Amino acid sequence: GIYELELQYPLTGRLFSSLVNSAIIVAEPYEGATEQAFRIYKITKPLNGRVTVYAQHISYQLNWIPVMPFNYSSLADCFTKLKTYSASTNPFTLWTNKTVATGHSFDVPQSFRAFLGGTQGSVMQMYGGDYEWDNYTVRLWLRRGADNGVRIAYGKTLIDAKPEAN
Repeated sequence: GIYELELQYPLTGRLFSSLVNSAIIVAEPYEGATEQAFRIYKITKPLNGRVTVYAQHISYQLNWIPVMPFNYSSLADCFTKLKTYSASTNPFTLWTNKTVATGHSFDVPQSFRAFLGGTQGSVMQMYGGDYEWDNYTVRLWLRRGADNGVRIAYGKTLIDAKPEAN
């Protein structure tokens, strides 16, 4: 899903002059989480002495790292080759707790993020799992979270749902 930061900052704030496009903001995305890096992509014009800053998680940088086609023999081999076949500097590391010995191939160059998911034959489509984006570390978990025994049922624990497409 979308992993973005939106904040309002006063024009008189001591860090206001540091808020520029492509600058990185480090923030805690939710209570108790590890601080994460977000890159600014938009800053609004001042309104009532404040600007609104929009930033994407640093993992969105994976959209701009091209990867050349390759064959692989397992998920671990795929993760190694994703780094090896990156056509530009790649500061990201990959980790998984999944052990899969089935191979596949990628036949056309794509962005690193497209290889991970959202395209035909991607790692997510082939192996499933849950991604965790932790700064420059991408983790593919067999399963994230915990089963707390809560069942979501419309009209009981779910009052309303509003679908959104983008």
